[in-house]
Amino acid sequence: MADLRVWKRSDIRLTCHCRGTASLYQVPTPALPLQAFFTFSPIHAALIGSPLLLLAHIPSTLTHSATTTSIETSEGGNIGRSGKIALDGSGLLTPDNGVEKPWCESFFCKTCGGTLYLTQGNANSSTSHEILLCVGSTDLTPKDEISQSSSFESLYKVQGHIGIQESHFKGFSDIIIDGLPRYPQGGPAGILWAEPVAPRTQEGEELHGGCACGGVTFHIRHPKTVPEDDLTTRGWIKPTAKGQRLCANICFCNTCREVSGALGWVWMFTPRTILNVSYAGGEVGVGQAGNAHGMYHSSAKKGNPELTRHWCRRCGCSVFYQAPSGNGGNEMWDVALGCLNAVGKAGDGWRDWVITKFGEGEAETRKRDDWDQRRVDVYIGQWLDGEMSYECDGLNFWAPFVEMVRRGVREVGW
Repeated sequence: MADLRVWKRSDIRLTCHCRGTASLYQVPTPALPLQAFFTFSPIHAALIGSPLLLLAHIPSTLTHSATTTSIETSEGGNIGRSGKIALDGSGLLTPDNGVEKPWCESFFCKTCGGTLYLTQGNANSSTSHEILLCVGSTDLTPKDEISQSSSFESLYKVQGHIGIQESHFKGFSDIIIDGLPRYPQGGPAGILWAEPVAPRTQEGEELHGGCACGGVTFHIRHPKTVPEDDLTTRGWIKPTAKGQRLCANICFCNTCREVSGALGWVWMFTPRTILNVSYAGGEVGVGQAGNAHGMYHSSAKKGNPELTRHWCRRCGCSVFYQAPSGNGGNEMWDVALGCLNAVGKAGDGWRDWVITKFGEGEAETRKRDDWDQRRVDVYIGQWLDGEMSYECDGLNFWAPFVEMVRRGVREVGW
């Protein structure tokens, strides 16, 4: 068996943030780079938590080849599986729930929730499926003197966008200005696919969401319902000409990428007073068998054990980020926009709830040094400078992606 500490340029090594789980794909050099597609399927997004997901396809001709193997290692059987989830949005497949439906299954770390890869098939069969690597989980760095680093371009070639649906994540495809083909459902010749999912429109004063398997669900009251005298909550929302709004920003930090497998993350900053969260099996206790609530302290090694990422232990989806109490963690949680039921520039829902850049829609443009600055303005990394969060990390991983999104945010908006 190959040693995962050493790999060749033709190998693809996937790792999670805590490094408790890894997978090594030994792909013949002539088969590289692998075809990759941005996917905007709501089910893929809800399995990961982000609409900025790039999946690389391992061809079936290689999947069963003796020269292409996947070698996995983990600490204490640390690799979790979501089970087969229907791509049409009907949930986990069971004998009573259409086992012949197209499905997708995630493979993730049981400690931090980092998703390494997905499998996808047309029927409930263990022999008929394709393997989709979560490109954001790729380890591009050498580990020792004899290891060889690989460039992004030597491993992957992006071929297009799939799962473009007006009522869901099309707006995020629009801001990735790469000139590549857009496919309403699957890619060319059946490579990757996404089933149509009926939009769940938001009505009244609540926005609903959750992970793909239903282990974590939540609803958010509209910020306009916050009383004027609740100054703590109002410090996390923004006044606009159209009323009170939540804030959202794109993050490219290494941690968000490694705990998810996505290239970028989209957080919606939500006061806890208007956020209601439910976990399947919640009566059992956090971290216990049967409870879907997973918690990961992603900065513990840096001396910050309070920082907590909340994720689904059943499907691996990262749903919430909780900052330390001294930085508002008791007052506000970051909510993964990819988990919302109905989002998208052309769809119902979040655009009536959210502003996506500092100063957008405000009655008066606030300067950086105003004393009236709200807590959320200071909290969001690089927000006050008109940037997305931690662009530097994204540039180090795959610079063209950050540059394309920068241009799209500037020219198209999101």
